[in-house]
Amino acid sequence: MNSCAGSTASVATALLGLIASCLAQPAKPPVTDAVPGIPRGRELALKYCANGHLFPEPDLLTKSAWVHHIQPEMAKWLGIERFDYEGNPDGRLLEEAKLFPPSPILPEEDWFAIWDYYRAQRQASRCRNLQRRRSIPV
Repeated sequence: MNSCAGSTASVATALLGLIASCLAQPAKPPVTDAVPGIPRGRELALKYCANGHLFPEPDLLTKSAWVHHIQPEMAKWLGIERFDYEGNPDGRLLEEAKLFPPSPILPEEDWFAIWDYYRAQRQASRCRNLQRRRSIPV
């Protein structure tokens, strides 16, 4: 197996493992009224993200992981960003397999609503955790 294809499979397996482990945790209701547009972002995430895999709650990963790793990778799977076939050793094979859409499968406005949902929810979660720590008597 090509090392690039192996690393892609490893990343996909790790991501699926993280998502599956989340299922064992009780669901927490998201804070959606603090930021305008967040209910729409969650609705769109349920529509598009859960169509391809289990729905990942924002608390599953850090804000940095969402913004710098997961969302840029998912942009390729949704056709928002073009996959670099020429820069990939298996590019021709992947292009022939048509794994990545040649054009966006959702409007850019919807993509950014989803992006904002994960970024804002993860930030809201971090703020709630900091508030909890400050309220614990020493």
